[in-house]
Amino acid sequence: MRRRSRDFNIFSLSALDLFASAMGAFVIISVMLFPFYRMNAPNLAQAAQVRKEVEDLKRQTEAMRKQAGIDRAAAAAAGGEAAEADKQRAAVETELQGQQAQIRKGGEALQQCKIALSKLDIHEYDLALVFDTSGSMSAVIKNILLNLRGVVRVMQKMVPNLRIGLVAFHDGRAEAFPLTQMDEAGVRAALQWLQAHGTGSGTNSTDVFKGLSAAAAMTWRRDVPKAIVVIADDPDDDAPSHQAHGVARRFAGRPKAKVAVVTPDHAGQPRFFKDLAKAGGGDFVSDKGDLLTSILLTVIER
Repeated sequence: MRRRSRDFNIFSLSALDLFASAMGAFVIISVMLFPFYRMNAPNLAQAAQVRKEVEDLKRQTEAMRKQAGIDRAAAAAAGGEAAEADKQRAAVETELQGQQAQIRKGGEALQQCKIALSKLDIHEYDLALVFDTSGSMSAVIKNILLNLRGVVRVMQKMVPNLRIGLVAFHDGRAEAFPLTQMDEAGVRAALQWLQAHGTGSGTNSTDVFKGLSAAAAMTWRRDVPKAIVVIADDPDDDAPSHQAHGVARRFAGRPKAKVAVVTPDHAGQPRFFKDLAKAGGGDFVSDKGDLLTSILLTVIER
């Protein structure tokens, strides 16, 4: 009888045994590793999600930083514009307050003129305003421009036949707007002429003699009350004072005529102007800010 071999031979196992052995080994390894897998796989996915959220937050933060920078720049620009706007508004308000003050003074002047004119029985009048247009007189000319129309309208109600002429002098020359009936067209023409010639241009060189002579040479009505009002802040630079005084004296020799003088409160050498008014038989007034009232009351009170 043949003896069996006792050596172990793997190749003697059946295919089923081999498969079962491999499967068992796989199951054992899987069971061993399964807890590790369950603990880490979700954590890895969660970590990836957290990283994504962190990146999103970084991007949002950077965008917010950029927007904040833009907003700060815009705020700075807006602040600068607001400051400039406030500055301009303050300048406009100051100018407006000045104009309102001039309007109030003009209203007061009109009221005083109404009172004075109501006491007189004048139906005709010739008036020439002779003013220095050198640079130091710019505020005075502006005052006249603001109030001349209103004053003329008030005088028209009391003096229906009113003529006004204008003379501007500076830099050794004089330019004249002739005595003109103060209807609507005449007022408009006078204001346009004054705006063109009475803007405070020129140097401080003045010539009262030439301005007064130009006014005296206008066409005056013989038997109508008449007046020349000189408005200046400095005497002649070159001409001797007696020349201007002589013109004033000769004009005052005409029927119902006189020469009056109004100076701003900053005027120099008042003796020259006082003597000029005295020679012309009129009043001398040192204006304190209500120029047209000074002019009109000087004309009508005598």
